Amino acid sequence: MLGSMNEKLVLTEDGFYDLLGFLVTSAQLALTDPEEYPVLRLVDASYRLMKAVVQSGQIVDEGLLTELQAKLDECVELVGTDEDKLKSELDNAVLLMTRAMIKRSKG
Repeated sequence: MLGSMNEKLVLTEDGFYDLLGFLVTSAQLALTDPEEYPVLRLVDASYRLMKAVVQSGQIVDEGLLTELQAKLDECVELVGTDEDKLKSELDNAVLLMTRAMIKRSKG
């Protein structure tokens, strides 16, 4: 968020356009992809963002990204096999992110 606690550029310009292009084309493809593909595309975008941020060296993974990646890995394995468990694991990933965002906002 602009104007927040830390204003750092965590993506290169090329990385930004790569991720943006992926997201825009994923939106278009979501109209025709099988039902479970949008979940995979969003998980993939999350991986790309986490990788870019850590590789930039401007954010150090203090465990959150590793834990989130493990949860997202579980989600990928569940796509197309167990929708209820997939929903539960995605809920857990959102809860993890929500807690981290609340902690960050309190400084």
